[in-house]
This record gives sequence, C-alpha cells and structure tokens, in this order.
Amino acid sequence: MSAFRSYWNTRARPWLRYLTTFTRRDLSTRYAWVEWILPFQIVNIVVGLATWFFFANAVGGRATALYEEYGSSIASYLVVGMACSGLLRHSLAGFHRASMMAAHGSYGIQGQNIGMLDYVYLSGVPASAFLGGFVIWGYIENLIIVGVYLLAGYVLFGFRIPAGADIPCAVLILVLGMLATSGLGLISASTVWITRS
Repeated sequence: MSAFRSYWNTRARPWLRYLTTFTRRDLSTRYAWVEWILPFQIVNIVVGLATWFFFANAVGGRATALYEEYGSSIASYLVVGMACSGLLRHSLAGFHRASMMAAHGSYGIQGQNIGMLDYVYLSGVPASAFLGGFVIWGYIENLIIVGVYLLAGYVLFGFRIPAGADIPCAVLILVLGMLATSGLGLISASTVWITRS
C-alpha cells in the first residue's frame, strides 16, 4: 500500500494536475469556438444530413428494406455513422495535431523565442500531460457535435433508437474503435517527437 501511495504522490497526482491545467487552458481559450464556429457547424451538420438523407432515399430503395429487416432505418444508420466518425477521426489525428502544435509553436519574450516543445521539456511537465490536455478538448468538442447530430436527426429526420438496440455494447464498440485509432495516432505523433528531439 505504501508503494501505491508513494507512486500516487510522486507521479500520478502531479501528472493529473498538469493534465487538468492544460485542459482548463484549452477550455478557456476555445470560447470563440462556441460563439463563432459552432453555429456554422450546426448548419453544416443539418445540411450534410439533409443531403445524405436525400441521396439515401432517392437511391436506396433496396437498402431501406434491408434496414427494416433489422428494425432500423436509413436515418438511424446515417445519423449514428456521421456522429461517430468525428470521434474516430479525432482519435486518429488528435495526437498528431497536438505534436505538430508543440513542435512548431513557440513562446517569445522580448525578442527571444523558445519552441513550445522546448518549453515543455524545460518546465518539467510530462509530454503526455501536455498532449492529453490538448486531445481532451477535441473529445469534448466532438461529443458536443455528436449531441448536435443526434438532436438534428431526432428533430428533423426521424432518427429513433430501435427498441432492441444494445446501447452499452454499441458504446463499448465505439470506445474500442477510439482506442484502436488512438494507437495509430500515437504512432504518428511519435514520429514528430522523434524527429524533433
């Protein structure tokens, strides 16, 4: 028990403190996303769903019968697929984007610039906490977008969750997919860290 307590006090607690600090920093600097980008993104989501819904209904006569065989609809397929693709895409690219930001960003004071990656190394902050804080905001953003997709699908396109749907299993599959694509994203991010350091 004392080994766990020692690990918690020397490694885990400071790492969590750094992670929450970077996450709070991103949340405080991203208020413009909510005010300016999110409304246009909502319009983009509604127009995109309407376009795909139109094409699916215009072309997918035989496919509609296939969905009804499983107790679903084309609207459910489109809404869930488009909502979840953003989370998977962020899992794949989020760590690489954070690494690129760290590698190419810089801080400057009175004409002296220091790279963000060098700043992280010099400050003693674990690189994983820096990357994690950046990536967590992307997940929060994408979860908001998933909510917009589900709401728009429900209100405008008749999206309903089928009665026999196994939602915990579907969430587990989504989380496993996000973990798998995060692994690929971490491999991509590691190339940035290796070539930069």
